[in-house]
Amino acid sequence: MRSIISRISGGGANPLNYLLAGILALAFALPAFADDEPTLPRPDPAVAEFARGVKFTVSGYTGTEVLTNFPVLVRLSESTIDGFLYSDFNYTDGTDLCFVDMETNGVPYEIDTWDRSGESLVWVTLPRVTNGTEFVMWYHSVESGKSTVSTGDPWRDYTGVWHMNDTANTGVLLKDSTTNSLGASVTSGSFAQSNGRIGGSRIPTKTGTSKDSQCIEVSLSETAKRTAVDNLNTAANGNAFSVALWVKPEKYSTRKTDPQSAYLVGRKVADTDGAWAIQYSYDSASHYNKFRLWASETSDKSVKVITVDTSVIPDSQAANGNWYKLYAVYNGKNLAFYVNGTAYVGTATANAAAANGNNSLFLAGTSGTGTRDFRGEMDEVRLRTGASSEDWVTADYDTVVKANFLLAGKVETVEIVEKPVFVVTLDDSGASHAQFTATVSSLGATTAESCVLKAKIWPTASGEPSGWTEYASGILQDVPTTFKVKGLSTATPYSYKVLVVNNENVEANEIEGTFTTAGVGVAGTGGDITRVGDDWIHYFRVGVDDESGDPVDTYTFAPPSYASTVRALVVGGGGPGGGPGGASSDTSASTVATTLGKLPNALGNPRLKWETSEQ
Repeated sequence: MRSIISRISGGGANPLNYLLAGILALAFALPAFADDEPTLPRPDPAVAEFARGVKFTVSGYTGTEVLTNFPVLVRLSESTIDGFLYSDFNYTDGTDLCFVDMETNGVPYEIDTWDRSGESLVWVTLPRVTNGTEFVMWYHSVESGKSTVSTGDPWRDYTGVWHMNDTANTGVLLKDSTTNSLGASVTSGSFAQSNGRIGGSRIPTKTGTSKDSQCIEVSLSETAKRTAVDNLNTAANGNAFSVALWVKPEKYSTRKTDPQSAYLVGRKVADTDGAWAIQYSYDSASHYNKFRLWASETSDKSVKVITVDTSVIPDSQAANGNWYKLYAVYNGKNLAFYVNGTAYVGTATANAAAANGNNSLFLAGTSGTGTRDFRGEMDEVRLRTGASSEDWVTADYDTVVKANFLLAGKVETVEIVEKPVFVVTLDDSGASHAQFTATVSSLGATTAESCVLKAKIWPTASGEPSGWTEYASGILQDVPTTFKVKGLSTATPYSYKVLVVNNENVEANEIEGTFTTAGVGVAGTGGDITRVGDDWIHYFRVGVDDESGDPVDTYTFAPPSYASTVRALVVGGGGPGGGPGGASSDTSASTVATTLGKLPNALGNPRLKWETSEQ
């Protein structure tokens, strides 16, 4: 450093030379960061560690409103994200995945479609969206990302969300992703499609001109489900709600007669029924591309009729694989209608309020008339409380169709130390002992060779001790290790924690649990086995014969596999109170007859604690 500064300042007393020398000195003094030092915000490593991260930036939002709890569509593909590989996931279904904002708060998400050979689709509900909003996806974790990083409900502002990607044609309830669980039943004419607008989709009814009376129905026979759908349209929110869906309508010229008009979403069974429905008309050239909201306060009233120009949804294109995003926004009095994010002005026909009625919720038709079922393909149906703004509607369309709405950065790799992974089972517990078996399924780091097992077991009421006791060492992967704890108090609740540490001194996540020791058994119904010196002892408290009242002098006991010869010790002589008496006998058989003898009365204490150690 001295030579660098000397050469720079050797040209004279120019102050810039001294300034440059100072900058260089500061630069050389700064600490160097390792290549694997994370630069992206990530979840607390104590909760879950992730080895891969990629930042996403909202870059195609054109609105001025700050959107809250807005779902953006994240597309994952090895061909579009630099460094992204499905093989980097520890779980083939993508569950070792999580999203966080730039303050490391968990962000709610739902996997719509997972395709390891192509493009996967994930809905991520961001707390705030403006152009430039950033968030990070993390993956490659031993733990499931969603289960360890608190995220919440991605659809908490929605009444119903049907992705329409269920693969069965019949005998299935189309899943509703909200907590309202509004599963939708399908008719025999409904067909699942694998190549919908967003993942899978659904053809609600068969094609042609016949009147099928087919639909997708959400039964509201359960009170909670009816209340959820009724609350979509209530005075509490100004009777305002929004309906969004993608459709690929059938070409008009192939079906000129019926259905004349289709109910897309609604609660009408018949045209004269007092309930709301969004209707799409395409029965003739003069009625083609007309949309309306039927309100039906006391009789059918059309709130607004909106005609979308045929240049937007031309009949010549309707059968050529074109999808259209329809969005109906009802503010309690009037209807706004959008196609592909663009608003269309209609003619108001009545100032009416939409009525709920008493029917089910129907998608793509109704069960009551064969002239109102929707012909075509349907995908991603959503019901949202409140009137969505124009910025919201446009962004909801753009997040699906605009390639630059969301931009992905390069995958960042973080070196994490792999923890050992193990399971532990409580095999047995008696009056004074507990036996556990631990199996290490992964030693953690690739250089790890074995593990040490530690545990702490304590009476729950006394509080957790600070220290650990080592019970086994040299534990190999996939080799079960059994350990026993002796000298426990009878009839006492216990807590335990078990831990394994590999030879690289990396700890696994602790496993904890509880158990309660048995009381000293009455006659042949229990007791405990413990080891004293070279002897295995089975002790029990003598009971009383129910009929004669005499002490029971015979009991049945099957020794465990690890103790073939057991000395039987009878404690007490007068039942649960414990009088003097007792006897002992050696056996390897399952039945022992004892003759009552004399033992100190103190041994009749039903909470006797045996201080023993295995030799």
